Amino acid sequence: MNRRQFLKASLASSLLGLNACANWQIRSQQKAHVVIIGGGFGGATAARYLRLYCPEIRISLIEPKTVYTACPGSNRVITGLAELASLSFGYQGLNQAYHIDILPTRVTAIDAVSKRLQLQTGDHLRYDHLILAPGIRLRWDTIEGYSEILSQQFPHAWQAGPQTLLLRDQITALPDNGTVLICPPADPYRCPPGPYERASLIAHWLKRHKPRAKILILDPKRSFSKQALFEQAWRQHYAYGTEKALIEWHSLADNPIQAIDPKSHTVITEFGDKFRGDVINLIPPQTAGQIAIETGLTDQSGWCPINPLSSQSLLVPGDAARPRSC
Repeated sequence: MNRRQFLKASLASSLLGLNACANWQIRSQQKAHVVIIGGGFGGATAARYLRLYCPEIRISLIEPKTVYTACPGSNRVITGLAELASLSFGYQGLNQAYHIDILPTRVTAIDAVSKRLQLQTGDHLRYDHLILAPGIRLRWDTIEGYSEILSQQFPHAWQAGPQTLLLRDQITALPDNGTVLICPPADPYRCPPGPYERASLIAHWLKRHKPRAKILILDPKRSFSKQALFEQAWRQHYAYGTEKALIEWHSLADNPIQAIDPKSHTVITEFGDKFRGDVINLIPPQTAGQIAIETGLTDQSGWCPINPLSSQSLLVPGDAARPRSC
């Protein structure tokens, strides 16, 4: 089972409680209206499986974008193993094959008491049940000197699309003995293994095309997801732990990155240490998407606390929130 199949199976299993529509008592509401906010990996999959389990209900998916570009698999694009078009999907299939209403707009407010949404168009939409899959919001205020504008020079590539292609082009243009800095955020963030998958795939490309180059992972954590498995593979393929290592992992838990100096291509730690990179992949901290924050579904962490068995919000009982879909 590859990663995409695993993620689909995981999302499907999270909706098994809706089998026969018993959990939400939808079967007794022949015209119940379920609205899903967010057409990303989580929202679109939820819409599809809801239709399979509950063919009699009305389902509306609210998503302003006409095309969704999936993050899973985007690291393959960075190293030329896949094309971005292979990760891009429209919503016509959900509409035509599954009779799901696609609303290309944004939600500006949620009234959980009256179960009514205010849309950017000025219209209002009533619902019986709501699934919120808002994705993530990148925090630009955590690293001095970094901003959304500067990410056009030092890409995060944590939302697939133009940023993915920008990082790909920078890796391709890397000097033969160049250095790639990968700077993951502190926990929690979307897709914890992602930065290390990225390092592995970039190392695969460098080994073939620029074997004198090096990757430095500057991590604010003392350990990372699936670390033993990654390090085992890095030792096997990239001389990890030796003087000839293609990948180096450095824990900066006691001395995290505080700033970036774009002129010198350096990141600066709390104690003033500097690391220079020809390519700097700076991944900022994250929270749940803006709509989740604005509607009171997040706690002090910036994420949506949920019941792990049902995905229901602990702050707004009765509705489901899936803010960390990959």
